[in-house]
Amino acid sequence: MIIVTGMFFFGCSSRFETSTGSNARYFHALDSLFTSAYTQYEQGKYDTALKRFNLLAAVDSLCIHYEGYAFRAQCLLNLGYGGVGLSSLDSAIAFAERNRVSNIIDSTVILTDLRQFKLEFPNLPSYLLPSGGFVPYDSLPRATERSLARYSDAAIKKFVSGYVIVEYRLNALGVVTQLNITESSDKIFNESVLSVADNWKFTPMVKKGRKIPSKVLIPFLFRIR
Repeated sequence: MIIVTGMFFFGCSSRFETSTGSNARYFHALDSLFTSAYTQYEQGKYDTALKRFNLLAAVDSLCIHYEGYAFRAQCLLNLGYGGVGLSSLDSAIAFAERNRVSNIIDSTVILTDLRQFKLEFPNLPSYLLPSGGFVPYDSLPRATERSLARYSDAAIKKFVSGYVIVEYRLNALGVVTQLNITESSDKIFNESVLSVADNWKFTPMVKKGRKIPSKVLIPFLFRIR
């Protein structure tokens, strides 16, 4: 039996079949932590919110919810530690500059926003205010059109299974601006994948109410059973 599938996920690993579930749980935990911290902030419970935003900063190594840095600074400001709040934004910028951050969000977006947070402190940028369209959650890109690769005659003859991972870079409208193969178990599959990769279409990523550039990873699986 010949099986070809095109999955949809946001983490890159050659062991994607086992990592996808753990990635989903990780992202869900981050979402819940940010929402919880923001709810406390909105209720004026700055001490509790600060603790949760500190925890988020410790575990969100990919800066998925980097907006938490801005709200953490606001918590410190409201608790009478405005200077510490400003310093915390410097630390966030330094962290993003020296580390590999999100494999979902364009790193230039993260750094630009973090610098904007510092520039406008002690105020929040308008897009982090409910009046500016802010909502405390993200909407990830979604595939609206898909196309599966064909199992090539050469691969069938070789009787080999494998996979190819394609990275799509999307602009703020969800339009694909660039795609490339980031990982492949066997080059014998690459041509087949590239022949259909252009056919995939996506919705844009909406980051706390704003459409932003993003990245999507699509693994194409080839199996012979």
